[in-house]
Amino acid sequence: MARVPGADLRDVLARVEVVVVRLPSWMGDILMARPFLAELRRQTRVRVVALVRSAYAELAAWLPEVDDVLPMPDGPAWRRWAYLRRHRPAWVPRALGITLAHSLTSAVELYALGVPWRYGYDADHRRAFLTHWMVPVRERRTHESLHFLRLLLPIVGGVPEVPAALPGLRLPGVVPLTTDFPKDYVFVYADASRRPRAWPSERYARLIQRLTACGRTVVAAWPRWAPPPPATDRVSILRPDASLIELAQAIRGARWFIGNDGGPAHLAAALGVPCVVIYGPGHPARHRPIGTGQPVHAVYADWPCSPCRQKFFRECPPVAPFRPACLDVLNVEFVWRQVAAALGLSG
Repeated sequence: MARVPGADLRDVLARVEVVVVRLPSWMGDILMARPFLAELRRQTRVRVVALVRSAYAELAAWLPEVDDVLPMPDGPAWRRWAYLRRHRPAWVPRALGITLAHSLTSAVELYALGVPWRYGYDADHRRAFLTHWMVPVRERRTHESLHFLRLLLPIVGGVPEVPAALPGLRLPGVVPLTTDFPKDYVFVYADASRRPRAWPSERYARLIQRLTACGRTVVAAWPRWAPPPPATDRVSILRPDASLIELAQAIRGARWFIGNDGGPAHLAAALGVPCVVIYGPGHPARHRPIGTGQPVHAVYADWPCSPCRQKFFRECPPVAPFRPACLDVLNVEFVWRQVAAALGLSG
């Protein structure tokens, strides 16, 4: 249920020219916020400005639902607050701020920016820095996009559905890559933001062997904690310090994306690349990427504790170093059967 003190948000929207949305702090969450941004823009016709950490300012600029980007410096929260107090755009007095980030500091950032109306979920003591708020309703297997869309209830009078597809991202023109990749390849993303979220790299290596044995060429992004497979005429490795635009261009050129549940899987879907996503601590009911209409296949064991809070190994013991049981149970044969079915391969 919405709890909105003071003026009704629809009255506020009638008075503002800009809605500044504090985007989440991770790539996947930013892309799962797109349905909220699209519906906000469609229902209100206001100018939408994305407030985002500098690390993902480039990604925010690719979102067709955003009119402008206001980047903040990375690093300690106090540095962002000080920066926003010193760099207030002229439109701030005529703006409504909405935070989608899961943190108290995101509400403080809107306060430091000087936005007169500030709205978000009443969690993590954010209410002290918000003028309008909603009590969150959270089910473990509700899609993250729906969690964001529920914030529109007091604005549009209902909760829109999570769309099955969205327009593709507006990437700039082709950026030359430092590695020459083949024209027809499968992109394998074996990396992850945290090691316990990654299917074991040695299993990815065996999966790549299966793909090349079926005549497929592979471009792989490999985690820093494991040696990559040797490069061959059918296997290329993306350099570990590739920029975000280089990663996006490498993914966009692929016929298929295979990888862990995480930001690059959402990026691949948003670029229109068919995906096979491997889940462990996460769950597709909550984190399935929203594509442009292409197939998105989920590989997972569907454990009753998934999705978990991902407080790794404080709530469940590892079955091997850095490996939760929900990922360990996904052996190569199980994953290969689903990859082969999705890609139409045999062998």
